[in-house]
Amino acid sequence: MLKGAADELVEEKPTAELIAQYEADVEKNQNVWVYLMLAVFALAVTEMFFANRV
Repeated sequence: MLKGAADELVEEKPTAELIAQYEADVEKNQNVWVYLMLAVFALAVTEMFFANRV
């Protein structure tokens, strides 16, 4: 038999504030990936220039 109140088993719906915070966190993580991808692209272009001149 389960112990505890029945209210503890019911999940609460996320509030608008919690959803807004989650969206901000996701957007921040995506911004990091965008900068990382731009850095990788810049390194690849730089490598192509060095490969042709050496």
